[in-house]
Amino acid sequence: MNASKQARSAADGRRPRVLISGQNYGSNLSIARALSRAGYEVEVLRVLQQRPKFWQITGRLRPEAFSRAVSGYHVCVTEGDEHRLVEALLALADGQEPKLLIPTDDYVACAADRHYDELHARFLLPNVRGEAGALEQLMSKRVQKELARKAGLPVVEGRSIRVSRSPAGGAPLAEIPEALRYPCFVKPDMSVYTSKGSMCRCGSERELRGAMAQALEHCPDDELVLLAEDYLEIRREYALLGVSTPEGVFVPGLISADYDGHGDQRGVAMTGRLVPLGERKALAEAVERFVAGLGYVGLFDVDLIEDSEGRFFFTELNLRFGSSGYALTEHGINLPGMLADRLLKGKEASRPADVQEETRFLNEKVMLDEFARGYISLADVRREALRAELRFLRDARDSGPYRHFRRFFPYALARRLYHRLRQTARRLSR
Repeated sequence: MNASKQARSAADGRRPRVLISGQNYGSNLSIARALSRAGYEVEVLRVLQQRPKFWQITGRLRPEAFSRAVSGYHVCVTEGDEHRLVEALLALADGQEPKLLIPTDDYVACAADRHYDELHARFLLPNVRGEAGALEQLMSKRVQKELARKAGLPVVEGRSIRVSRSPAGGAPLAEIPEALRYPCFVKPDMSVYTSKGSMCRCGSERELRGAMAQALEHCPDDELVLLAEDYLEIRREYALLGVSTPEGVFVPGLISADYDGHGDQRGVAMTGRLVPLGERKALAEAVERFVAGLGYVGLFDVDLIEDSEGRFFFTELNLRFGSSGYALTEHGINLPGMLADRLLKGKEASRPADVQEETRFLNEKVMLDEFARGYISLADVRREALRAELRFLRDARDSGPYRHFRRFFPYALARRLYHRLRQTARRLSR
């Protein structure tokens, strides 16, 4: 039904429409470019929890607004109220036929899933079996690990810890399992409720309780669940990017991270490589079977780690697509376009070609944050820019986003000097 309406729109000269929504401008832009190349009209709804302060460089950047791929750019400041987001989505709905909504972060994906019954008449949404709330349940890493284990994927063992605020304002309340071993790696069970910056290695109970307090600082609720996993020495981190459709699940390539960001950029590759599956083809096929059993329709990536002994472990399923998907698009493997073709045009999905050549990429968004915070030097920035065969923001066919982005280099330098001065002041005060 929706496909026939969109077909009539195409016959009338109107392109089918897609709304991309999320906080990450890099992901917004990469998916917008992919969909525009597939022939879709694309709008972006940028979602911010708070209006960015002057020194919050990333929050004030908006390169999507200057892209030729984006026909409309909108902003929603939620201030912690997801109903504002829902209202903004409904205001951007098409009055004639449903748009495809593609979330680019967990917050938007979760909010849309909670309000699925309210939104699905106006939007085609990523979903799990078409059930409201089912996608949110699948965001739990505890649930994911159990399903992955049943599907035959190796997982890192760990235990869950329920943490709550103390009524008296003291240390967080938590019952730590006696069988927990140190060191362990702590991360939130659901990333949508807290910051990635709370992920850390803990070598003792004291450090673990400190990590609990830090996680609660970034959590809007009075309670959250943390996972304390067995600690492994990681040789490399990977991601398998794919699309899940009613016809099947397709994973055509592997992202190998060379340098990850810090803090809230943890787990996001600044530099990395898109590589052929090669000897990891069997692992990709196992991931395809795992995702196929979930009843999910949408874009996704599966995070994996390789330990010091060369063993691979499943760590997380992200029910969304990050900016690294741009590397696949540049290889002619347009997974967002493939999803849109299936949902908006009713075109049956078929397996795309696998990645054949290795490509080194640079994510300028993470690079800017890493430089501003003092983790990398200007020489590092120049070296990586020269080494990269693909850059996510810089594109000769769509130059507006990068022209906007580079205007913020002086602000990044000022922020870097500010960090240096604070570090020096702390050392002198000891």
